[in-house]
Amino acid sequence: MRIRRCLRTRLAVGALLLAVEALPHTSPPERTVAVTFDDLPATPAGVVANDVPSLRELTRKLLSAVRAHSVPAVGFVNEGKLFVEDAGPGDVDGRIGLLRMWLDAGLELGNHTYSHRDLNTMPLDQFQADVLRGETVTRGLLKEKGQRPRYFRHPFLHVGADLRVRRAFEAFLSNHCYTVAPVTIDDDEFVYAAAYAKALRRGDTAVAGRIA
Repeated sequence: MRIRRCLRTRLAVGALLLAVEALPHTSPPERTVAVTFDDLPATPAGVVANDVPSLRELTRKLLSAVRAHSVPAVGFVNEGKLFVEDAGPGDVDGRIGLLRMWLDAGLELGNHTYSHRDLNTMPLDQFQADVLRGETVTRGLLKEKGQRPRYFRHPFLHVGADLRVRRAFEAFLSNHCYTVAPVTIDDDEFVYAAAYAKALRRGDTAVAGRIA
């Protein structure tokens, strides 16, 4: 009896294995990741020097790494950062050139508003105006590449203080053909970037080394 039960068990297991083998083999689900960079052309607090030549070299290094690893990326622009108080002649064109470097690298630019204000605290109509103001230069650059603005990123990732504001702004974005770029991983690296840049500006390479 025990031999029969053992035989039946083996036959059942064998049949199960044959059934599994007969199933179509499926590949693991494909997962796609995109990397986004906010506050283009650069956040003054997060860089050692905010002049155009320094930012051009920083941008070149960043884009070189992105392209070397075939990383799909979108840079989100605050167009207000193109205009620096008391900057010399040609400074604005130089900063616009930094954005053009992204497009020349085959990447994309998105809208991060003009002045990086907070939808949770700013009146909705003013915030919407800031969004439209923030696409003036970017739209022209994208048009040169046969593209248009597609993605929007909320400053501070704040989507509105209440559901009414959130839904109204979502409708505004839809009417202007924007898709909200989601964030699934946010490592707050700007905190380290600011501390690193601050250390280097005061010549403290020891602290900068520990941060890096």
